[in-house]
Amino acid sequence: MTDPVDAAAPAKSVRSDESLKSLTKVSRVLDCFTTSRRSLSPAEICTKTGYPRSTTHRLLAAMREVGFIEQDRERDFYRLGLRLF
Repeated sequence: MTDPVDAAAPAKSVRSDESLKSLTKVSRVLDCFTTSRRSLSPAEICTKTGYPRSTTHRLLAAMREVGFIEQDRERDFYRLGLRLF
């Protein structure tokens, strides 16, 4: 019989790995912004990160939801959000 604690360890490790991958992706998006490039289009972010458009849009939507970035709706550009400061 398998110990329930041991059986849960691999699942917990997988979730931890996925969380780390997600945080790495968020970090790469944030690293795209510089003092000279404060506002970027999704296409520019795709180019800088190498992520597909779908991944980039999903990340931008999640980051906008928590306030890490803000969207200029008129021009479809993104900039760092106040929550980061």
